[in-house]
Amino acid sequence: MRISILLLFILSSWLCTPKGSIRGQLQLSGSTAEEWKLYLIRPMRLADIASSYTGDIIDSATLEASGKFRFKGLPKSSSAIFYEIVLQKRGERFPNRLTDDDPLLSNYLPILYAEGETILISAEAKAFQATAQMHKPSAANAELLLLRDKRVEAFRQYLQSKSADAHDEEKMLEYAQALEAYRNALHTPAESTSRLYVALLALQWAKAGTDYERLAEFVDGLCTNWRTSLPDDPFVKDLCLLSDPSKRPILVGDLVPNEGLPLLSGGTGEIRRLLGPKLTLLDFWASWCAPCRKENRNTLVPLWSEYHERGFQIIGYALESDRKLWEKAIQRDSVQLWPHASHLQGDEAPFLKTLRLTTIPANLLLDAEGKILAKTSTVKNCAVLWRLI
Repeated sequence: MRISILLLFILSSWLCTPKGSIRGQLQLSGSTAEEWKLYLIRPMRLADIASSYTGDIIDSATLEASGKFRFKGLPKSSSAIFYEIVLQKRGERFPNRLTDDDPLLSNYLPILYAEGETILISAEAKAFQATAQMHKPSAANAELLLLRDKRVEAFRQYLQSKSADAHDEEKMLEYAQALEAYRNALHTPAESTSRLYVALLALQWAKAGTDYERLAEFVDGLCTNWRTSLPDDPFVKDLCLLSDPSKRPILVGDLVPNEGLPLLSGGTGEIRRLLGPKLTLLDFWASWCAPCRKENRNTLVPLWSEYHERGFQIIGYALESDRKLWEKAIQRDSVQLWPHASHLQGDEAPFLKTLRLTTIPANLLLDAEGKILAKTSTVKNCAVLWRLI
């Protein structure tokens, strides 16, 4: 309500301002105008969007005592440009440093500005992105704000109360499950939009400070969509580089290579010969991976015990370098029920390199022929598995 009243005040006080500007007013909430400065940042590549220390600094603006600001150095352009308005404390060394671990406290606002357009913004300084509103936003900016709202909602629902405590396997597993659910919530707005920058921003927000490995299908789908309509756009080219078949992880729908794996029981086993008659979970884990161990005991053992006689199998592939530690973990977790394999080369595991995977826990759900039906970081989140089983 306070922000809406602030918008009306700004509008009435700037009725005579010429069109074609980015301006607004911040509610300072106990701080002073001298404490803040705004920067207009232009991402030049996909990797620059929603990323710290990247993008070109186009303009800056100081605050009046009332909290009003206005950018005066807007470049001319024949097409709309994607910017990020970044709010910094005075003295911040890097104008393009983004605060983004908590969307409720993010210090930047993505906008799309077309020459001659007036963008009128109001927000609370200490919760800039989350509280920002625009007076009569363009359709593109309205969609960016809606995406912001969906991200905040997903964060509150899935991640706000979670932490990735490396010393607590329960919390690590819960965080991995929550992060996957958060990412999935951003798929729909990205895949349904007709605006490139909305899709790209959703992708970058779904990445959540990591790489794109867990988003391979998401990236591939976006590339297929936008490569058709905007093949020469530099952002689309960046997007499709991530989807290069020689670099991206193996995808849902692909066949897992029929490699021979060194088995714990001795000898080599080809993937096809190890598959169950109906479904197989190819589980990538390690003795040192706390969430992997937690899922071994709490999910995989009960799953195998209940469904193995109905055609379900598990194949474990471990990133190990010490055979004794590997064997000890298998015994402690009571997972000797299914086949286990490892090249005993640690993080240099050849099979993971073949699949272009680097992060565990990871699971591939395979059909009887070895085709990937689903990928997940946690079995509990694998809706396809629970539906088919």
